[in-house]
Amino acid sequence: MHAKPPQASGRGQRNLGLASLLRRLGSRIAKPLAARGLIGAQSSKEARFPDIADHAPVMMWVTDPSGYCIYLNRRWYEFTGQSRAEAEGFGWLDATHPDDKARAEDAFHAANAARALFQVEYRLRRADGSYRWVLDTASPRFGEDGGYLGYVGSVIDIHERVQAEERLRESEDHFRHTVELNPQVPWTADPDGHITSYSSRWLEMTGQAPDEPYETGWAKAIHSEDLAPTLARFSQSLTSGEPVDVEYRIHIAATGEARWMRARAYPRRDGSGRIIRWYGIVEDIHDRKFAEQALREREAQLNLVLDGALDAFLAFDAEWRLTVFNTQAERFFGVSRDEVLGHPLWEVFPQAVSTDIERRLRGVMDRREAETFEVRSAVHPDRILEMHAAPKLDGGIAASFTDITDRKQAEAALQESQEKLAEERARLTTLVDNLPVGVCFIDPDGNPLLSNPAFRHFIPSGIIPSRLHDAEERWLAWNDSGEQIVRNDYPAPRALRGETVSSVEFLHRTEAGQETWTRFSGVPLRTAEGRVDGALLVIVDIDEQKRAQEMLRRLNEILEAQVAERTAERDRVWENSNELMAVFGFDGKRRAINPAWARVLGYDEHTLLNTPFMEITHPDDRERLKEQVQKLARGERIAAFEDRLRCADGSYRTISWTGVPGDGVFYGIGRDITEYRQAEEALRQAQKMEAIGQLTGGVAHDFNNLLTIIRSSTDLLRRSDLPEERRRRYVDAISDTVDRAAKLTGQLLAFARRQALKPEVFDVADRVRGITDMLRTIVGSRIQIVTEVECERCFVEADLTQFETAMVNMAVNARDAMDGEGTLEVKVKAMPTMPAIRGHAGGPGDFVAISMTDTGTGIPADKLPHIFEPFFTTKEVGKGTGLGLSQVYGFAKQSGGDVAVESTVGQGTTFTLYLQRVEEEPNGDAAGSPREEALETGRGRRVLVVEDNVEVGQFATQILQDLGYAPTWAANTDEGLRLLAANPEGFDVVFSDVVMPGMSGLEFGRLIRQRYPALPIVLTSGYSHVLAEEGRHGFDLLQKPYAAEELSRVLRRLVRGGRAQGPA
Repeated sequence: MHAKPPQASGRGQRNLGLASLLRRLGSRIAKPLAARGLIGAQSSKEARFPDIADHAPVMMWVTDPSGYCIYLNRRWYEFTGQSRAEAEGFGWLDATHPDDKARAEDAFHAANAARALFQVEYRLRRADGSYRWVLDTASPRFGEDGGYLGYVGSVIDIHERVQAEERLRESEDHFRHTVELNPQVPWTADPDGHITSYSSRWLEMTGQAPDEPYETGWAKAIHSEDLAPTLARFSQSLTSGEPVDVEYRIHIAATGEARWMRARAYPRRDGSGRIIRWYGIVEDIHDRKFAEQALREREAQLNLVLDGALDAFLAFDAEWRLTVFNTQAERFFGVSRDEVLGHPLWEVFPQAVSTDIERRLRGVMDRREAETFEVRSAVHPDRILEMHAAPKLDGGIAASFTDITDRKQAEAALQESQEKLAEERARLTTLVDNLPVGVCFIDPDGNPLLSNPAFRHFIPSGIIPSRLHDAEERWLAWNDSGEQIVRNDYPAPRALRGETVSSVEFLHRTEAGQETWTRFSGVPLRTAEGRVDGALLVIVDIDEQKRAQEMLRRLNEILEAQVAERTAERDRVWENSNELMAVFGFDGKRRAINPAWARVLGYDEHTLLNTPFMEITHPDDRERLKEQVQKLARGERIAAFEDRLRCADGSYRTISWTGVPGDGVFYGIGRDITEYRQAEEALRQAQKMEAIGQLTGGVAHDFNNLLTIIRSSTDLLRRSDLPEERRRRYVDAISDTVDRAAKLTGQLLAFARRQALKPEVFDVADRVRGITDMLRTIVGSRIQIVTEVECERCFVEADLTQFETAMVNMAVNARDAMDGEGTLEVKVKAMPTMPAIRGHAGGPGDFVAISMTDTGTGIPADKLPHIFEPFFTTKEVGKGTGLGLSQVYGFAKQSGGDVAVESTVGQGTTFTLYLQRVEEEPNGDAAGSPREEALETGRGRRVLVVEDNVEVGQFATQILQDLGYAPTWAANTDEGLRLLAANPEGFDVVFSDVVMPGMSGLEFGRLIRQRYPALPIVLTSGYSHVLAEEGRHGFDLLQKPYAAEELSRVLRRLVRGGRAQGPA
């Protein structure tokens, strides 16, 4: 674009006019000044010149012919702050700006030499030290004789004018460059729309000739599909006078492509309103148009992802106007996005004004730093939200809200449980310190964590609490054979290597030289992954017991081994979660993923995008995942779907998914809840430990009572003068005590729902009547028991002992609910079916219902779903273990029945136990067989004994020999199979343990049934989780510890063919 050349400025004219004025002034004062400069008389008019100059509004000065300044008026000194001595001569130049001084001095000397008009602009220092632009103009003075007398001049402040001219020059320069660099095409047209001027940029884009765009020739460059609507829009504007705004495509000459343009024009009117010219521009909007389209598509995709998120997301610009508000935000805040988008945040949520939320958000806006803090939900004030606010590139803020109420509650509950656990640990420490046996817990490095005085009694002084390995170097001990024990054979190193060391006996020599027999046990403590995380060591002084009878020693060893096998494992609580976001295709591939996938799972992005999502899904979860994908393919949303994903290291993470369908894809957001699930498990384990702490004292008390009887009886049996009748009485007492210990162990296993039940047929009505007196003793005299039996000959097949224990547990629960006073109603009746209980389908067939109804306080509705959970209790700490109703539930489920509960707060509770009814009548002979008959001789029958424990195997072999059998002992199943293969007809019956290394007794039994179907087999076990969970699998089971008469009875029945073996 071109413009007319600029006109001469008025600045030079003004300067010349001022010079003329000064020349006239100089001519008028030249003579007086010359006379004053030399010598001579002065007229009164001449004498008044300094007074006139000092009152002039401008600075004035006079020089002699050499250029020496001989006069400066008062205005000069006021402006510059110089003194007369500083300014006269050439001192006035010192007030000139350093950058201008040389130029001003050169200009003055050049003019003085030429006796010419002097004019220069420079910056002059003011009295305050600042500089201002001035115009210094002077004319030469000549005497009457024509002689040169010097200059007379004036200095004018032109600072504002110079700055204005500078701004004008910058504006003109900026406009010129703007036009030259503008990528748009400016144009003009006459009132009829004919092009009158245009930018050369149009020719560069279209390739038209210079004269071609005039008139309507520009339209030839428009795309044929856009020509008609474009001309119509121009015609409409020409008719109406409205501005033009139209988009069309033109053909680009350089590339041949069609690019989108936007043409805009506005009319210029005269005073009467008539259009005299159109001014317009054409701009290339091709890239922007497609970028806007892509942006709209990405925004739509992002909105779909955000609407599927579990968290609330919102964003606002620098003016606090809301720009994003997803579906979850609508739920959190109770408003729809259509109501709030585009409105200021503080207008939508006025309750947040002048609160901590506003202060924090404004801090994020000002500092441009992210911040996370907690707020309360406006819709649900009882819910806690975690708000994460982060600055955006456009100057606004993006914020997310996560409901952390459950997590906060779980953390609080976990903290409370940990505090209780610490209290129980203190109690347990006190209990351990008072145990008569030595107990020590060590970590994987052998450092003692907890030990009691009894244990430290055997350790050299100064060792605890250092590493136990240091004690072993100073510990001297020998085994039964008199061989000194080497360090690696001590129980602690062996337990830390993963071995279970049971009842190893050492002859220990103390530092004082005293020798004492001790029994040492060590059990490895393992994590949930099976890694050894420490060991439990138990040491017992058995110096006196070594002289006890062999039978008692073996019995104690068996009991020690059983106790050692009951060590609990510790669980771990895992850390917080990450969230996974992805776009999935229905072809089984991920289309896009966020960086959280790599952080959580450990894979790189390329691997995840090119691996079918089913491949890293846990095999057990794939079918369920397929069902969820099918729902999404049908257009349904999914929420709270959990599956497990395999990490790069082979581990699995539990992810909770929310998914929404899209156009040919679906969008998913997964939250890593692995640590959350682990935190829940840790809370349950802490509650279990709290109850276990209470249970430990009771179990220890009961076992100590039993051991007291055994200890006292064995001490008396040592007396040589003991009568035979009393000797038999003490032996019977030991036998009965062992039975009671076995029953106590069975009850503990039943509490844990791990007991292998021994079902038998009995009449429920008879047992309820028979146990009523015992229940009265348990509940106390202030509670009245009312029994109502509506069913006669109510036969069921279940474990009688566990049935009675369940009745006692329900009665104790009722007693506590009534606070020792009220009415307990016990009913027995027949039921045609078992109703549906807790959402589970009922059972077909006849059932017997045994119900207990109390008049107690009742159970709150929110507690009912948890009352059968192990260790759950509504009682105060220290007043309940939470195992009673768990035993009832476990017994009912293992017996093929169930237990139901109905409760009304303030009125009472009814527990109903359902057991399946049978037609078979009780066998009255089995339990009443006399002991003498049971001990009938084995008559030389051949028994294959399979037992991995040396002491138990030798003991069983000795018993069978004493009973008249011909036993052969195999230390494991492989040896047993070799003996059978060598002589298939060489045995009449097989007697095998269940829990053994390698092949278990159950697998061994099934294999014998396949190979030797006619050979009977009897299994024996103190505890087996397989038996407890799945039953006896048709085998005869002899529970440890067993009596000789029980073993004899079972073997005799089998070898006589009195019981057919069941199917495998």
